[in-house]
Amino acid sequence: AGLRTCEVCMCDKDVRVHHCSICKRCVRRMDHHCHFVNNCVGYRNYKYFVLLLCYTAVGGFYNAWCAWEWMKWRSPPLPGLGNSFGNRQLIVLTNAAVIACVACLITPFAVLHLYLAGTNTTTLEALKGEGGMYNAG
Repeated sequence: AGLRTCEVCMCDKDVRVHHCSICKRCVRRMDHHCHFVNNCVGYRNYKYFVLLLCYTAVGGFYNAWCAWEWMKWRSPPLPGLGNSFGNRQLIVLTNAAVIACVACLITPFAVLHLYLAGTNTTTLEALKGEGGMYNAG
């Protein structure tokens, strides 16, 4: 369980180092390559990736809630239209629906990565069934 050699870049690597075929480099404690941040998620930036997921989910639900409250209480009818549904309300409702859908999609990933961070396991290790091998607690 000591140092190994990467077959691709021929450098020495520790047990939890993996080579990313997209970035063309070895990454310590590599979780996965994320196309949304265009980078590998690993030892140095995993915290920021989890925060991005959590803040996106919480911010999305907060945005949808604020839009709903605005629609419910603070949206005066447009002049000349009476109580009909106006363009402003349609834009706010569409924004709330899209953001709420994104938040609903991101939330399971945030929960999964919070669990993985709590068990000191990467996504690659969890997929291989090696979860909890490096748990010191």
